[in-house]
This record gives sequence, C-alpha cells and structure tokens, in this order.
Amino acid sequence: MRRLKPAVLALLVARDLSSVAIEAVDLAAGWRGACLELGALAGWPRLAYRKPSSVAPGEHAWRLFITRHSVQDLMLVADATRAYLARLPMPPADLLPLPPSAPTLDDGGPANRCADCQQPCGTAARCSPCAARRALHPEEGTA
Repeated sequence: MRRLKPAVLALLVARDLSSVAIEAVDLAAGWRGACLELGALAGWPRLAYRKPSSVAPGEHAWRLFITRHSVQDLMLVADATRAYLARLPMPPADLLPLPPSAPTLDDGGPANRCADCQQPCGTAARCSPCAARRALHPEEGTA
C-alpha cells in the first residue's frame, strides 16, 4: 500500500474530490439497485454470500442489509444471487412466456375470431366446438 501511495495522492490532487464522491455514490446506488432487483427476482431467499455471512430471508431483511453494507458486500451478494438464480430449475414449458412473435388468442381483430360464434380462438376458421357442431349438423347455417 505504501508504494502505491504517491500514485493515489497524484490521482486525488489531479481530480476534484467532489466528482470522486459523486462517482462513489452513483456506484453504491447502482449496486444497491442491482441487489434489490436480483433479490426480488429470487424471492428474497436466505443467501450466503461469504463463508460466515449471509443475508436473512425476506424483503425487509434484504432492504436493511442493502442499506447498511458496503459496495464490496453488495458485489458479493449480487454474484451469489446470480448463482442462486442459475441453480433454480426451469419452469414447465406451459408456464414459460410466449415469444413476442407468437400469435395470441385475441388481439382485437376479426382475423383471430371464430367465423361462426365470433369468440377468440386464434384463427379465422371455426373454433373446436363450432367445427364439431358443423360436422354433426352440416345443414345448419352460421350460428
């Protein structure tokens, strides 16, 4: 540390200390926000981020931890939370969100409504109940 002291002093003299303080506050705010987002995404779990240390479970405990600990601890918590999220199992395929290009059941247009009953069915053709009824009673007109 002593051999780096002249370089550190030169940096501090060359820069305005208020800008260094503002950058430090911005850095801490960024890590606090990241930890809050990751903690909420993970469901506020009990999280060991260092060998003897951990974050208690629950939103209140996480918020207290985040406001009271150093940036170094927040960096460790963010990394540990990312690892925790990576270990979680994938949800079943039917619970995964649809990609943006996937068709939805109803976007308000007539192209996604049944030709007979006008209920949202995802196609301009007949929905399953109307198609089954048509197959049983072909003499019927539109419903």
